[in-house]
Amino acid sequence: LSASGFLSKTRPFLKNTLLTVDVGFYFGDYTDTVLHTIGPYLDPSLSQADIITRKNDQFNLPVLATLAYEFNLGKHFNVSIGPSLGFTFVSIESSFYGYNLFFDPSGKTNEVRLKKSGSKAIFSYGGTAAVTWNITDRLHADLQYRITGNEAVDFGFARDFGKSIIHQANLSVGWRF
Repeated sequence: LSASGFLSKTRPFLKNTLLTVDVGFYFGDYTDTVLHTIGPYLDPSLSQADIITRKNDQFNLPVLATLAYEFNLGKHFNVSIGPSLGFTFVSIESSFYGYNLFFDPSGKTNEVRLKKSGSKAIFSYGGTAAVTWNITDRLHADLQYRITGNEAVDFGFARDFGKSIIHQANLSVGWRF
């Protein structure tokens, strides 16, 4: 979801400066398994497990503001470029299942199940470049490239997510009011 507008139609130094606010939503899940581990994921209840399976459900909600300058390339085409700043809300839920490979004297395996979750808002930054084709006075098509970096996030129980870089290409059609 995106909304944008020029900062001023009358002031010459702001005439071609475009402010855009974008809100997105990304969801993902993944499963991984760790063999023969001691004290994984900072939880003592998992310390005796030899095999740990973890399923993560994660969603991200980025909110970015871009201040771009637009250059006219003739009657029908514009190019814009500018920096982006904002934050990304990250939420993750991890489900752990573990067991010991060796049977205890009673013949049972050592099974462990637990869930942990966390959420955090992290700083995001980047840049945007776009080409706009003005089909009519109101209808336009945009091809946009955005690179976004996010600061590192550590939930402790799940994983330390280092800094991330996201590359996006968007093709959109818009209507000017």
